[in-house]
Amino acid sequence: MTVPHIDNNGNIYIGSSYTFYSIKLTGSLNWTFVLQSKIKSIPYVDSNNLIYISDSYNIYMLNQNGKLVSEGFIYYGDRSDFCVGSDNSIYSENSHQQLVQLFPNGYRNYEYSLDNNIITKMKIFPDGMLYFGTNDGYLYSVNTFTGQQIQNIVITPSNIVLKAKSDAFQFVVKVYDINNNEI
Repeated sequence: MTVPHIDNNGNIYIGSSYTFYSIKLTGSLNWTFVLQSKIKSIPYVDSNNLIYISDSYNIYMLNQNGKLVSEGFIYYGDRSDFCVGSDNSIYSENSHQQLVQLFPNGYRNYEYSLDNNIITKMKIFPDGMLYFGTNDGYLYSVNTFTGQQIQNIVITPSNIVLKAKSDAFQFVVKVYDINNNEI
Protein backbone atom coordinates (compact mmCIF):
# COMPACT_ATOMS: atom_id res chain seq x y z
CA MET A 1 0.00 0.00 0.00
CA THR A 2 1.25 3.49 -0.84
CA VAL A 3 1.46 6.48 1.45
CA PRO A 4 -1.85 8.34 1.05
CA HIS A 5 -2.03 11.82 -0.44
CA ILE A 6 -4.85 14.30 0.30
CA ASP A 7 -5.46 17.02 -2.29
CA ASN A 8 -6.86 20.54 -1.73
CA ASN A 9 -10.38 19.28 -2.49
CA GLY A 10 -10.28 16.70 0.30
CA ASN A 11 -9.82 13.65 -1.93
CA ILE A 12 -7.58 10.88 -0.62
CA TYR A 13 -5.37 9.05 -3.14
CA ILE A 14 -3.87 5.69 -2.26
CA GLY A 15 -2.63 2.66 -4.14
CA SER A 16 -2.65 -1.02 -3.29
CA SER A 17 -1.11 -3.69 -5.50
CA TYR A 18 -2.31 -2.85 -9.06
CA THR A 19 -5.20 -0.53 -8.15
CA PHE A 20 -5.13 3.20 -7.47
CA TYR A 21 -8.04 4.66 -5.48
CA SER A 22 -9.60 8.10 -5.06
CA ILE A 23 -11.66 8.24 -1.87
CA LYS A 24 -13.76 11.08 -0.44
CA LEU A 25 -13.02 12.16 3.13
CA THR A 26 -16.40 10.63 4.02
CA GLY A 27 -14.96 7.25 3.05
CA SER A 28 -16.97 6.72 -0.15
CA LEU A 29 -15.15 5.75 -3.32
CA ASN A 30 -14.72 8.36 -6.10
CA TRP A 31 -13.06 6.07 -8.65
CA THR A 32 -10.38 3.44 -9.23
CA PHE A 33 -7.67 3.13 -11.87
CA VAL A 34 -5.92 -0.20 -12.59
CA LEU A 35 -2.24 -0.07 -13.52
CA GLN A 36 -0.28 -2.48 -15.72
CA SER A 37 1.88 -3.75 -12.84
CA LYS A 38 2.27 -3.15 -9.10
CA ILE A 39 2.29 0.47 -7.98
CA LYS A 40 5.81 1.73 -7.25
CA SER A 41 5.36 5.39 -6.30
CA ILE A 42 3.46 7.53 -3.89
CA PRO A 43 0.74 9.64 -5.53
CA TYR A 44 1.56 13.20 -6.53
CA VAL A 45 -0.97 15.94 -7.29
CA ASP A 46 0.26 19.05 -9.12
CA SER A 47 -1.06 22.63 -8.96
CA ASN A 48 -3.44 21.88 -11.86
CA ASN A 49 -4.96 18.94 -9.92
CA LEU A 50 -3.40 16.38 -12.26
CA ILE A 51 -2.55 13.16 -10.45
CA TYR A 52 0.63 11.17 -11.09
CA ILE A 53 1.31 7.55 -10.14
CA SER A 54 3.76 4.96 -11.47
CA ASP A 55 4.20 1.23 -11.77
CA SER A 56 7.28 -0.71 -12.90
CA TYR A 57 6.88 0.40 -16.51
CA ASN A 58 4.93 3.65 -16.80
CA ILE A 59 4.17 6.97 -15.21
CA TYR A 60 0.48 7.78 -15.48
CA MET A 61 -1.13 11.23 -15.44
CA LEU A 62 -4.81 11.20 -14.45
CA ASN A 63 -7.41 13.96 -14.19
CA GLN A 64 -9.62 14.54 -11.12
CA ASN A 65 -12.19 12.08 -12.53
CA GLY A 66 -9.64 9.26 -12.75
CA LYS A 67 -9.41 9.40 -16.53
CA LEU A 68 -6.03 8.82 -18.15
CA VAL A 69 -4.59 12.06 -19.56
CA SER A 70 -1.30 10.51 -20.68
CA GLU A 71 1.20 7.83 -19.83
CA GLY A 72 4.88 7.57 -20.51
CA PHE A 73 6.91 4.38 -20.77
CA ILE A 74 9.90 4.45 -18.45
CA TYR A 75 11.06 1.06 -17.27
CA TYR A 76 11.77 1.35 -13.56
CA GLY A 77 12.43 -2.11 -12.27
CA ASP A 78 12.44 -1.44 -8.54
CA ARG A 79 12.80 2.35 -8.74
CA SER A 80 9.85 4.51 -7.87
CA ASP A 81 10.82 8.13 -7.39
CA PHE A 82 9.96 10.88 -9.82
CA CYS A 83 9.31 14.59 -9.65
CA VAL A 84 7.20 16.97 -11.68
CA GLY A 85 8.35 20.35 -13.01
CA SER A 86 6.35 23.56 -13.25
CA ASP A 87 5.52 22.72 -16.90
CA ASN A 88 4.27 19.24 -15.82
CA SER A 89 7.32 17.53 -17.32
CA ILE A 90 8.20 14.38 -15.39
CA TYR A 91 11.74 13.52 -14.31
CA SER A 92 12.74 10.02 -13.28
CA GLU A 93 15.49 7.44 -13.46
CA ASN A 94 14.98 4.39 -15.65
CA SER A 95 16.54 0.95 -15.15
CA HIS A 96 19.47 1.87 -17.42
CA GLN A 97 20.83 4.49 -14.99
CA GLN A 98 19.50 7.37 -17.05
CA LEU A 99 17.69 10.49 -15.92
CA VAL A 100 14.69 10.80 -18.22
CA GLN A 101 12.46 13.79 -18.91
CA LEU A 102 8.96 13.00 -20.16
CA PHE A 103 6.68 15.68 -21.55
CA PRO A 104 3.10 15.70 -20.19
CA ASN A 105 1.96 13.92 -23.38
CA GLY A 106 4.22 10.96 -22.50
CA TYR A 107 6.94 11.63 -25.09
CA ARG A 108 10.59 11.67 -24.00
CA ASN A 109 12.50 14.90 -24.35
CA TYR A 110 15.91 13.67 -23.25
CA GLU A 111 17.79 10.96 -21.41
CA TYR A 112 20.91 11.73 -19.44
CA SER A 113 23.28 8.85 -18.54
CA LEU A 114 24.40 8.56 -14.93
CA ASP A 115 27.35 6.64 -13.45
CA ASN A 116 25.25 5.27 -10.57
CA ASN A 117 21.66 4.98 -9.37
CA ILE A 118 19.74 7.89 -7.86
CA ILE A 119 19.21 7.20 -4.15
CA THR A 120 17.68 10.47 -2.96
CA LYS A 121 14.46 12.29 -3.67
CA MET A 122 14.77 14.59 -6.67
CA LYS A 123 14.00 18.27 -6.19
CA ILE A 124 13.42 20.98 -8.80
CA PHE A 125 14.02 24.56 -7.70
CA PRO A 126 12.27 27.64 -9.19
CA ASP A 127 15.32 28.39 -11.37
CA GLY A 128 14.79 25.09 -13.20
CA MET A 129 17.70 23.25 -11.57
CA LEU A 130 17.09 19.61 -10.65
CA TYR A 131 19.15 18.18 -7.76
CA PHE A 132 19.58 14.55 -6.69
CA GLY A 133 22.14 12.27 -5.08
CA THR A 134 23.56 8.99 -6.37
CA ASN A 135 24.83 5.93 -4.54
CA ASP A 136 28.46 6.81 -5.29
CA GLY A 137 28.19 9.91 -3.09
CA TYR A 138 27.65 12.59 -5.74
CA LEU A 139 25.18 15.45 -5.70
CA TYR A 140 24.08 16.23 -9.27
CA SER A 141 22.57 19.41 -10.66
CA VAL A 142 20.90 19.31 -14.07
CA ASN A 143 19.30 22.14 -16.01
CA THR A 144 15.73 20.91 -16.64
CA PHE A 145 15.32 23.16 -19.68
CA THR A 146 18.31 21.73 -21.57
CA GLY A 147 19.09 18.41 -19.86
CA GLN A 148 22.67 19.58 -19.42
CA GLN A 149 24.53 18.50 -16.30
CA ILE A 150 25.79 21.63 -14.58
CA GLN A 151 27.93 19.92 -11.98
CA ASN A 152 28.33 16.85 -9.85
CA ILE A 153 29.88 17.31 -6.45
CA VAL A 154 31.20 14.56 -4.23
CA ILE A 155 29.61 14.61 -0.78
CA THR A 156 31.75 12.97 1.88
CA PRO A 157 31.75 13.00 5.70
CA SER A 158 34.67 15.44 5.55
CA ASN A 159 32.58 18.13 3.87
CA ILE A 160 29.45 17.78 6.00
CA VAL A 161 29.35 19.77 9.22
CA LEU A 162 26.71 19.37 11.96
CA LYS A 163 26.00 22.46 14.07
CA ALA A 164 23.67 22.68 17.07
CA LYS A 165 21.34 25.65 17.28
CA SER A 166 19.28 25.97 20.49
CA ASP A 167 17.07 22.84 20.70
CA ALA A 168 17.14 22.03 17.00
CA PHE A 169 19.92 20.83 14.73
CA GLN A 170 20.94 22.72 11.64
CA PHE A 171 22.79 20.83 8.92
CA VAL A 172 25.36 22.73 6.91
CA VAL A 173 26.99 21.20 3.85
CA LYS A 174 30.30 22.58 2.71
CA VAL A 175 30.99 21.94 -0.96
CA TYR A 176 34.45 22.08 -2.55
CA ASP A 177 35.50 22.42 -6.16
CA ILE A 178 38.18 20.35 -7.92
CA ASN A 179 40.92 22.58 -6.48
CA ASN A 180 39.63 22.04 -2.93
CA ASN A 181 38.24 25.60 -2.74
CA GLU A 182 34.99 26.00 -0.85
CA ILE A 183 32.14 26.89 -3.19
